[in-house]
Amino acid sequence: MNTNDSKTSSFEDEMNASKLCKSLLDETLREGAQKLLKLAIENEVEEYIQAHRDKLDNDGKRLVVRNGHHCKLDIQTGVGTVEIEQPRVRDKRPGKGFNSSILPKYMRRWREGKLSRKSLLLDAKDRGLTTAPKLTIADGALGFWLALEEVFPSTHNNFVGCRC
Repeated sequence: MNTNDSKTSSFEDEMNASKLCKSLLDETLREGAQKLLKLAIENEVEEYIQAHRDKLDNDGKRLVVRNGHHCKLDIQTGVGTVEIEQPRVRDKRPGKGFNSSILPKYMRRWREGKLSRKSLLLDAKDRGLTTAPKLTIADGALGFWLALEEVFPSTHNNFVGCRC
């Protein structure tokens, strides 16, 4: 074995070890972010419910109660995508409702937009679109671009926003 092969092998070993450490660190950070986000959202919901626990209907039942969870959401964070499950709040007071300051409605819509557009793209594939599009044009909806990335990863996207 010559010296260059030894140096190359050593360098590759170091690079692989570095990638593994980075991958483990990324995963640890992502898991931590997911746990903190879940805890913060759970606390926000609990505080809202507790703040309105004295609001009762004519039968003495609470008007603001917890009611399961919304669908799971993928949220893009600085440490990557994390999956969360936001608690659902039923607020029966007229004109009132819970709005998370941690997870605004527009963030929840990204997932819904992605799912509906993904099903549209998958349907096009099922109907015979076997070659990935070279160019795509769409509105500014983030859901389309997220879905396109999953269904046709080789499609080049160059989003240009326009405010007319």
